[in-house]
Amino acid sequence: MAPILLVLAYGLVLYSAALVHWRRAEIIALAAANCAARNLSNTYEGKRYA
Repeated sequence: MAPILLVLAYGLVLYSAALVHWRRAEIIALAAANCAARNLSNTYEGKRYA
């Protein structure tokens, strides 16, 4: 019984860590996409006014 509980607890820790990592990666990807979109719009504005 104890080994099964240990495996379950370990899996729960791994799952929560993966979930946190996935959220962090999603936030980083959103920030990078936002930055890239801003850079693209800046170059577009610069070309339009040049």
